[in-house]
Amino acid sequence: MNLVLFQSEDEAKFLPSNDPRAIHVRDVLRMKVLDTMYVGVLNGKRGLAKIVKDDDAGLHFEVDWEEKVFSFLPIHLVVGLPRPQTARKILSECTTLGVKSISFFQAEKSDPNYIQSKLWKTDEWQRILLRGAEQAFVTIVPNVSHYENLKEFLCIRDKDTDVVALDNYEATRHLRDYVKKSKETILVIGPEGGFDKAERTLLRGNDIPLYHLGERVLRSETACVSAIGLLLGKV
Repeated sequence: MNLVLFQSEDEAKFLPSNDPRAIHVRDVLRMKVLDTMYVGVLNGKRGLAKIVKDDDAGLHFEVDWEEKVFSFLPIHLVVGLPRPQTARKILSECTTLGVKSISFFQAEKSDPNYIQSKLWKTDEWQRILLRGAEQAFVTIVPNVSHYENLKEFLCIRDKDTDVVALDNYEATRHLRDYVKKSKETILVIGPEGGFDKAERTLLRGNDIPLYHLGERVLRSETACVSAIGLLLGKV
């Protein structure tokens, strides 16, 4: 646990005993009164918190807030809706990496039942974002959105922002050959199983180039992380 995130500065002064994070601080980290740990406010400040009291109610803190401002990578991730277990990994890893937004679209090869999973019907996806930010030692989390299909996303995208798509089946150029032309980049990745013919036609019709990551076919979450890593070299 690199950081504990709260909703406000007032909330960051106290962690109730029944909160799993308080249990972790006491039983795993074995922290005591006068020990320090980092806390943060979601999409706000980070600070060094000193435990000033530990009683039955919980842990009480005094926080020395930093003035540091966190920023996202200039990368927007767009993914064909995958299985919930894959989506969890994408949300976690890409939040930790620092992408600016994560969008999911209902692809032709996406099972329509995926969106009905508890991941999306509860606040589980939001909790995953928080854990990803805490791992990264930052307070910011990406915006997450859903689209009915790829066409809907392409209709609302910023036309002045670079868009590149990963397609290991029909692309002829490696992503490392991409030449950045705008401040930000939209990275489009198909669902598990890849784009279908109509989606490829739609991408090409919008002048969106197709790239690959090599001969190997990667899992969706691995492709996301690998592609973001390559784009980082162009920031």
